[in-house]
Amino acid sequence: MGTHVLGIGDRHNDNIMIKRTAEFFHIDFGHFLGNKKYQFGLLRERTAFVLTPEMAVAMGGEGSDGYEQFLQLSCQALQVLRRRADELINLLLLMLPSGMPELRSRDDIGFVSEMLALGRTDEEASLMFRQEASKGLKDFMKRVDNQMHILAHA
Repeated sequence: MGTHVLGIGDRHNDNIMIKRTAEFFHIDFGHFLGNKKYQFGLLRERTAFVLTPEMAVAMGGEGSDGYEQFLQLSCQALQVLRRRADELINLLLLMLPSGMPELRSRDDIGFVSEMLALGRTDEEASLMFRQEASKGLKDFMKRVDNQMHILAHA
């Protein structure tokens, strides 16, 4: 949920690792706050949340208890971040002088407020996330992007 809210991009299968405990963790944080990566003039990331059908299968498949538990835990994590939004935004404000190309002004931090759905109720924010997860499952371009990485590193 943290990578989702911070808009960390370039999420493909080469940037997601798996621990021996079967937990996913992300590496390579070169793009964030919703800045997207292009390749050959094409936008590679078209959804705000990366969730591939293969990931859903690993949870038991879309509609399974494991998949529903994932969605429930994700929504709970979102609510925790929403309650701590002021702290998160203040930390980003403190980073403005860092010189990061994607964090130059207060406007750049607005992305986090949008991802946290701060103007919405908890229920509306959770529904928004569930819709993003569903879009991720249907994103054909993410599957193409993953296949391109597999071919490039085979």
